[in-house]
Amino acid sequence: FGALVAAFTPIVIGVLAIVCALGLVHVAGSFYPMSVFVLTIVSMVGLGVGIDYSLLMVTRFREEMNRGRGPREAAERTIDTAGRAVITSGLTVLLGFGALLITPTSETRSVGIGGLLVVSSAVLLSVTLLPGALSLIGRAIDGPRWLARRLAWYHAPTGWERWARWLGHHPWRALILGGVLVTVITWPLTHIKIGLPREGWFPSNTESGDALASLDEIGARGALQPVRIVVQAPEGARIVSSRYVRGLKRLSDSVRTDVHVADVRSVVDLQPGTSILQYTMMYSDLARARARSPQFYASYLSDDGRTTLMDVILADTTSFTGSMDVVRQIRTKVQAGIPGLDSVRVFVAGFQAASVDLQDELLRQFPWVIALVVCATAVMLFVAFQSILVPIKAVVMNVLSVAGAGGILVLVFQHGVGAQIFGLKGPTEAIYVVVPVVVFAVVFGLSMDYEVFLLSRIKEAFDRTGKNDQATMEGLTATASVITSAAAIMIIVFGTFAFSRVLAAQMLGFGLAVAVLLDATLIRMVLVPAFMHIAGSWNWWPGGRKVRRSGESGGSGPRPVATPAPEPVPAPAPAPAATPEGPSATPDADATSADA
Repeated sequence: FGALVAAFTPIVIGVLAIVCALGLVHVAGSFYPMSVFVLTIVSMVGLGVGIDYSLLMVTRFREEMNRGRGPREAAERTIDTAGRAVITSGLTVLLGFGALLITPTSETRSVGIGGLLVVSSAVLLSVTLLPGALSLIGRAIDGPRWLARRLAWYHAPTGWERWARWLGHHPWRALILGGVLVTVITWPLTHIKIGLPREGWFPSNTESGDALASLDEIGARGALQPVRIVVQAPEGARIVSSRYVRGLKRLSDSVRTDVHVADVRSVVDLQPGTSILQYTMMYSDLARARARSPQFYASYLSDDGRTTLMDVILADTTSFTGSMDVVRQIRTKVQAGIPGLDSVRVFVAGFQAASVDLQDELLRQFPWVIALVVCATAVMLFVAFQSILVPIKAVVMNVLSVAGAGGILVLVFQHGVGAQIFGLKGPTEAIYVVVPVVVFAVVFGLSMDYEVFLLSRIKEAFDRTGKNDQATMEGLTATASVITSAAAIMIIVFGTFAFSRVLAAQMLGFGLAVAVLLDATLIRMVLVPAFMHIAGSWNWWPGGRKVRRSGESGGSGPRPVATPAPEPVPAPAPAPAATPEGPSATPDADATSADA
């Protein structure tokens, strides 16, 4: 901005959006349990979109003031132009967060609720409180003047004008080069592995992290999170009766054969070498057996003897992702049937099993989330721009942003390229399932912000000139500095969370920051305008150009002032011959000029 007042205003709106959203989250928490992740999302997204939307509004307000309008008229014009873009952008972001409400976990639904509340707050503040404040601030928005003069070089549009002209003359070259770069960036995504990360899951320099390090030193890491198998006999039966003891032993021995399993603790694994006959005789007098080891049986056998527990202790070398594979293998064996346990119910539980269930359910719902967000966004853009090609192009470009961010996320975290920068000792070997779901929903909406900002100015120029290439150059030149500046702020906000001690927050912050970086540069500054040049007038089919009525402004200058028709002036004497430059031609020329 080159002005402290103009720079401070978007920050105030962003902070107010966070405060309002946190208050609403507190109220919503009375009706629905909220995950702690909602605080991270509200802080990240609230500050980002709050600054984004207000940045666009303040920039347009200053443009209108520089065109000679008064503060109130400039604020009205800002609402009519930038305000519409903010509302459209906000609705697309809300669609992304709203799609998270159909996911099966409280964590992702909490993120969706928090996102809905904070984005709604940012949009409402940007189109209500902010224009009112701007109309009161008026010319003071540019203060202090001395700073604006020193930073005038930054706002000179010559650099973006040259880029827009080059792009207009070489759209195919830009599209091909940009497409190749996006392909290279996205390629690691084809090797993504969803699961529990091997490294960094427990926060460093915390009590839980130190405890895990101590267990590693003594070779007891697997005891921290055993896989738990619950076996329940039919009503009225005892699971340790002679009918089921043989089946329990077969299940235990089958699980123990896995190389990832270090030990199995159960009522049929008390001492190595104990035979099935010995266990059968011992449990024929269950009360006596309980008296020998009351604490053990209190933990592994129910009071009525109907239900028992098996703890599968994993080997120290088994990663969290490997432990999820152990869960799947045990479930496969149980589904295939264990001789001697035909009439019992077997459940595989524990942290790893819950993670498997969460992952499977989220991945099952993920295609529906994608379909909902993509279709609803396309319909909304069609309504806003009266075009078929523009929504399709916008959806494809947004998918490229998400895919590119996913590729770099896999490269850094899963493969460990540069992971040390974020405090990790090595590759995580897997990406937590919540991360791609949330990143898609959030990034798809945030990416549409810049798409709407850019397309709104291009469409505005096209309605005024009717020339697609000129409109694309003008729209890119007018919005490039705003988009890149807003993106830089959002990258800083998101990137800060990439250095937190919670791995899930690190992945989310890094993924969002990279997605915004790719979207605001490679996608919006290269691929989108190149495609707009190539598509030509097909961009606006079937809506075409909106012809403005007399008295409306196209946004690039002050409203035309109606000029009264000139009154005829009696000639002092008839002219012998009239020329095209004579007085008789002047009224027509003036009228033509006034009509134009």
